[in-house]
Amino acid sequence: MTNGGPQNSTLFVVLYIYLNGFRFFKMGYAATLAWVLFWIIMFFSFLQFTVANRWVYYEGKV
Repeated sequence: MTNGGPQNSTLFVVLYIYLNGFRFFKMGYAATLAWVLFWIIMFFSFLQFTVANRWVYYEGKV
């Protein structure tokens, strides 16, 4: 909505990837940023599933 806002104060990673890919035509750089974001999200998701699995109580399980 603000296209990055005043002095890029609302520039998020996904908007940064979009701008690099489609406005500045740096498709390779944007693809690399997307892969890095993907692996960061995968790491934190795996970490969350690993930590949360220890603290879940299943009532019927012995």
